[in-house]
Parts: sequence; C-alpha cells; structure tokens
Amino acid sequence: MKIITSFLMMLLTTFNCFAATVVLDFENKEDLSNVKSHNWREGFTKEFPLVLSGDFPSNGKNALRINLPLGGCPGVIMEIKKGDCDWSKFKTLKMDVFNAEADPVLAYTVVVDKENVINFEGTEEEFPYFDKVLLKPGKNIVELKLENVKKNADIKEIKEIIVCIPDRTLIPLLLHLDAIRLEE
Repeated sequence: MKIITSFLMMLLTTFNCFAATVVLDFENKEDLSNVKSHNWREGFTKEFPLVLSGDFPSNGKNALRINLPLGGCPGVIMEIKKGDCDWSKFKTLKMDVFNAEADPVLAYTVVVDKENVINFEGTEEEFPYFDKVLLKPGKNIVELKLENVKKNADIKEIKEIIVCIPDRTLIPLLLHLDAIRLEE
C-alpha cells in the first residue's frame, strides 16, 4: 500500500495535478522557441540570448536564464500556445523568478490579449494589463490575480506574457524564470 501511495504522489507531482496548469516550464527547446528577448527602448540592444539552464529550476530540471543587458527596458515576450490561451477558469497566474543579484529590482509584468499591441513608449494606461513587481534577491513567486487582468484584457484570448525591467541603467542583470502556471 505504501508503494502505491508513493507512486500516485509521484504521478500527481510529475503531471502538476494540484489544481495548476503549467503554461511554460522551459524543459526543452520547444518551450524556448515560444520566448523572445526584446528591448523596448530605442538605441539599445534589441535582442539578447536566452538559454535553458540547470541553475535555479523550480519545476523540472531547467529554467530560462535571462542575461538582461545594460540600458533600456530589456525583457522577454512569452507567446501562449493556442490551446493554453483561455484562462477563464483560473484565478491566478504565477511564475517563479530567481533574482541572482544582491539588490532588489523592479519588474513589469504585462498580459496581452489577441487584440492589443504593446508599445512601451506609451503610458501604463495603454497596456491591457500591467503590474509592477519588486523582485527581491533569491527566489520570488510572482502572482497576478486574473480578476484584475479581466478588467482590461480578454481572458479567453491571451496571446503573450511580458516580463521586463524598466530603465536598466546601472548594471546588467541575471534572472532565471520557471514554472509559469495558472491556478484555480
């Protein structure tokens, strides 16, 4: 009986059956193909490398390693696959972010539906859903309440999640991102 119970717990953990649906977990190159780097300020490096890394994973064996360059508003755009774009039955979007630096850093999280285009040169009011998050050194669980997202974005037609760091003028930054998930 103990062996069966242990086996069932292993299966539930492996397949995330605890009322969470993993949107991206960066375990393979397919997950990496749904992510693009970008800098939203003119005059700065527009794209920079993103790699899978065994450092600081929170789910599985890998996390997304993001070496954010100096200057501008660098970040990542995560495309949501067709079958995962209806978030209407969920209450929260969570993601694990490991800040490898010694100081906290301000991050923007933006949820984009199919009708919106993001231009970071505009004002915050133009974003379909926008939130500021302070990433402390070490592991952070970023949580977005979907009831707030619903006010400005079509929760059944989510297209992208954007995480970026505004006004990176002091030093380059290293982040690890993993386990982007929806919870009921």
